Amino acid sequence: MYELNVIYSALRLYCNRKNYKLRVSDIILSFGFSKSRFYDWVEMYPRNVVFECNIKEINKKQKQHIKYKRMVTDEIDEYIVQHKTANPIANNKKIRNEIKEKFNTKISRSNYFRVLKCHNFTNKRIQKNKYPYTDEKLKMQKETLNH
Repeated sequence: MYELNVIYSALRLYCNRKNYKLRVSDIILSFGFSKSRFYDWVEMYPRNVVFECNIKEINKKQKQHIKYKRMVTDEIDEYIVQHKTANPIANNKKIRNEIKEKFNTKISRSNYFRVLKCHNFTNKRIQKNKYPYTDEKLKMQKETLNH
């Protein structure tokens, strides 16, 4: 569908995107490719033929990690870990809102939980006893309601 020289020029631009300070979305929009098709080409065409720079091969998992690291900086990562260590039962939404205010960056729930997972935090829900009285008084209240 696309000519080979157009694909090659897009892939060369992808390779040198740091020099031009471009994001992948900028390249995709300028050429009119779909994101999935573009990444298929990145994996399909041999780098030594297409690219004019030396880039080591990266697998799919590493690409996802690079994308995640772009969204969550080391400062945000450290802030989440410190906050969760200090207060393990803190409200996750409040922490994300604090990050939004402090770092002027909105992070998604998935990125937030990915940070916790990378640092071996678990997020277990705790059931709280909401009835403030003893079990005996609770039974008495139930009995009076039944009669």
